[in-house]
Amino acid sequence: MIISNGKRSSVHTPQEDKIKNYLIEKGFNEESIYFYNNSYGKSLRYGYWEHIDQSALEGISENLNIKIEVDIIGSRYSYHFEDTEM
Repeated sequence: MIISNGKRSSVHTPQEDKIKNYLIEKGFNEESIYFYNNSYGKSLRYGYWEHIDQSALEGISENLNIKIEVDIIGSRYSYHFEDTEM
């Protein structure tokens, strides 16, 4: 279980920009997409711990070649990924 208690990223990496742009293209609200640095690496959060549908996550994996792990705590969702372009 990964708990995203890290600090919100103020500077986005190229990989974070790719994820953000992909989600925006799929209709996600740009202002609700957040990236965090934590002891596990990088985490993505949408809104207030909202769910990102499986097809969008699969699209990120297949189209951007970025592996994302879903972390669910009760009704809260966060998404861990390795930023290989840091």
